[in-house]
Amino acid sequence: MALENLDALITAMEDVLQGQLDGEDFSRHVALAEGDVFPILKHYKMEKRVALTTVGGAITFPADMQEAISILVDGKVALLVPSNGPVYLRAGEIGFYQIGDQYVFVPEQAAPRAVVLTYFARPIPLSTVAPTNWLLTKFPAVYFHAALARGYRYRGGDALALEQAEKASLQEALMAVATDHKRVTQSGNSIISIGGAGFGD
Repeated sequence: MALENLDALITAMEDVLQGQLDGEDFSRHVALAEGDVFPILKHYKMEKRVALTTVGGAITFPADMQEAISILVDGKVALLVPSNGPVYLRAGEIGFYQIGDQYVFVPEQAAPRAVVLTYFARPIPLSTVAPTNWLLTKFPAVYFHAALARGYRYRGGDALALEQAEKASLQEALMAVATDHKRVTQSGNSIISIGGAGFGD
């Protein structure tokens, strides 16, 4: 199935649903489908890295952040510490804890810290301004089945049985996403420890 953009997706939905009902908005079905799917996605295409500087000893999450992968602070791997208890760090170690939409770093210091945050970023939602994204291009079945499930739910009645069928197809499509992520991230050369100093030491 080749669905290159939002218009193509909506056309495919119209073909299956046999047109729109009065007042029905297929773009709304797509938006709701994104709300269903985006929070559970984890794929290498979502990986993103940003360089940030602490303000008041903390950084605020990027707006598109879904899940952190790694946090480097002043070139060191930050260690998770409790937010409301004693913190035990060795000399030179840097800790962090999460509060709201921020990471706070300890020990406190007056000077700003350099933070490199790697995280899974939510895909860009489809719209007239952004008519496509990597998820639609690479895994169109995810969008198609998730949006159809929303369409059938909107119609109610006998269509609810078809909603369940679409949800089952959506689970298969999501498995393809997970399999692709595993294939790419767990292939290639193995990491080998030689027990000596690192390169450049």
